Amino acid sequence: MSRWIVVGICLFMALTMFPASARGGDHQRLIVAPDGPFMTIDAALEAAETGDVIEVHGGVYAAPLIIEKSVTLTGIGQPVIDGQGEGSLVYIRATDVTLQGFDLRNSGSVQHHQDAGIVVEAQQATLIENNLTDVLYGVLFANAAGGVAQQNTIRGKENEPSLRGDGFNIWYSNDISLLDNTVVYTRDTLVSYSNGLTIRGNHFEDNRYGLHFMYNNGALVEDNTFVNNSVGAFLMYSHDATIQNNIFAYNRGSSGYGLALKDMDNVTATDNFFVGNNAGVYLDNSPSLVDVYNTFRGNTFVYNDEGVTSLPSVSRNIFTENSFLENTEQVSMRGREILSRNQWSFEGRGNYWSDYAGYDRNGDGVGETTYQADQVFENLVDEYPVIQLFAYGPVVQAIEFSGSAFPVLRPQPRLVDDAPLLNYRFPPYLEKQSSTMAWSTLAVSLGLLGLAMLPMLMVVKRPIRKKSASYPQAKASRVSIAPDRQESVPMITADHLSKHYGKHRILNDVSFSIQPGEAVALWGTNGAGKTTTLRCLLGTVNFQGQLTVNGLDVKREGKRVRASIGYVPQETAFYDMTVGQTMQFYAKLKKVAVTDITPILERVGLAAQVQKPVHNLSGGMKQRLALAVSLLGNPPLLLFDEPTANLDTQSRQEFLQLVHTLNHDGKTILFSTHRPDEVLSLATRVLGLRDGQVILDGAPDALLQEIGLSQWLRMWIPPHHWQAAIALLSTSGFRTAPNGHSLFVQVGSQSKISALRLLETAQIPVEDFDVVDSSFVPEVQS
Repeated sequence: MSRWIVVGICLFMALTMFPASARGGDHQRLIVAPDGPFMTIDAALEAAETGDVIEVHGGVYAAPLIIEKSVTLTGIGQPVIDGQGEGSLVYIRATDVTLQGFDLRNSGSVQHHQDAGIVVEAQQATLIENNLTDVLYGVLFANAAGGVAQQNTIRGKENEPSLRGDGFNIWYSNDISLLDNTVVYTRDTLVSYSNGLTIRGNHFEDNRYGLHFMYNNGALVEDNTFVNNSVGAFLMYSHDATIQNNIFAYNRGSSGYGLALKDMDNVTATDNFFVGNNAGVYLDNSPSLVDVYNTFRGNTFVYNDEGVTSLPSVSRNIFTENSFLENTEQVSMRGREILSRNQWSFEGRGNYWSDYAGYDRNGDGVGETTYQADQVFENLVDEYPVIQLFAYGPVVQAIEFSGSAFPVLRPQPRLVDDAPLLNYRFPPYLEKQSSTMAWSTLAVSLGLLGLAMLPMLMVVKRPIRKKSASYPQAKASRVSIAPDRQESVPMITADHLSKHYGKHRILNDVSFSIQPGEAVALWGTNGAGKTTTLRCLLGTVNFQGQLTVNGLDVKREGKRVRASIGYVPQETAFYDMTVGQTMQFYAKLKKVAVTDITPILERVGLAAQVQKPVHNLSGGMKQRLALAVSLLGNPPLLLFDEPTANLDTQSRQEFLQLVHTLNHDGKTILFSTHRPDEVLSLATRVLGLRDGQVILDGAPDALLQEIGLSQWLRMWIPPHHWQAAIALLSTSGFRTAPNGHSLFVQVGSQSKISALRLLETAQIPVEDFDVVDSSFVPEVQS
């Protein structure tokens, strides 16, 4: 009996003398900080036991970090793990490890070592809210099933795409979840031999392949954005994939596919949005099994070079309730033409085709005649791609007329849709209500729309889901028009900028800089190089020389540059939505909170028009809407390409006043014009272009001397305000000369718009004004 008493006493002492953290009860929380108690993460890991939490406070810590215990490492204040250009930064070699809130940077650059930010070699790892920059590979999962990577940002080394590593590289790791991550400047996100994947809510931009996918079955790919990659997603040798609610935008590399499928079986692709790609969808031997179908339902293909393209042997794909909107070729074949073996309607529901010329007799939304893709020119382009040079020209009309006049010349249809739809639809997440498009307007404005939408779509990115409880979201701030900027950095710098089209020189060794807050006019006649300069800034054309915007190199960081720019073209085509729906559409694409929309509409005077259809707006109101769209995301720089060219006098004045107010509030303005009066009323500086060269860089008054005009303004003022205007101007020292319906006013070299401001203050309306030669001025009154 005494022996058991001794044992009991020993157990009692063990339970009371040792702390809970040391005896396996409650887990420890260890603190790592520059001033202790642990000075290094390695020291804390050495002391930690399974289930412990290690808090790492702000500071810079050495790599590599090797985690061989099942612990949670939480960064407080975004601590940095710096590899200083050597090897990989973090190795996870124990199950159930969590790594959250770290800044990982500067991995090595050795490809055959796969130098990476994080190497996961164990199951059930969780990576949350880490920022990986200047890393060769981002995250490697190798035989590491059940891992989760959520809300991480991976930015690779800015090498040529073929010399970069992968953002995520997943190898033999089932049930991996990639959620709400951002991956830029990497080679691919490469996934191989891994089943049960969930890839949701991620943003892939400026990579070679946004997603490269081989031998992975049962994957779910949804709510992702693939933008400005060579290929958005290329899925191969897998089955039972679900691809839904994704955006594939402007993937235009050497292949330029939005989504490519090779030997893919039993794929369901639903409610995806394909815009501006070389080809929206590319099909190669998919499906590969003879008893399997792939289904494409509810997808939208808009302004792609080819909506869907496939090899001639591809069959057993079902296309139903998709919308094909103004693609250069709605559907094309790679190779010799044969009747499409795919199915273009299902259960009485076909697809919407913007070039369908049929009708709906009974109002059921389905056309009474079939849609056939049998255009002669399109078929010739498929076989001889070089002749696409003649697209949109008279040659096309001549060829199609021949096909109509001589049916024997018409090719066999590449597809027949026996139940074409009369109404298009956008995916539900774009909040688009079913309606029809104003196709006549879009056809006229297609080129302008492509340029206008490019900077908007280049920054498309989905909203990140709500963060975990330990990292609360910041409260939404009130929208601000004034940009955040550093005064010391020029907003625009052009150094020896040149642009040639063959032997024709558009811009010739142009150099200038524009400081934040300036309002600069690009003045010149048609062909002087104004629009080409703006296109160079947007990165939509190649050029020679150096060009920076807000400190960013246009060639190397074009997408970030466009995020700093709001662009308003001469004329913009909009979908046939309401003003509010249009703003919500572009806010979604630009990842801007919808709460920002109302203040912007109030700023441009459209708050009362939010429910009005765009097609019911006047020209001036439409241009205000284009300005409102350009302000989404609060860019510091606004570019305008002859924005008032199509406006009446009153609308032009009101629009220029809006732009003047934005400049007064801190926006940098660069606008092209051939109207001297706009230069005088808006610009603080003028850059004059002639034959692609800068002939003038100075104050707006210098423009009048350059073009040989005296400094006379001709104003149109309502007759019942004439006497008050003449009296006010004369007593203020201005020389005036009335003539018919207008009033001439001479302005001094330092007071070019003083007369306008004087009248504005006195609430005397000026309906329009212009600059004229002194020979037009009648007898002068003083």
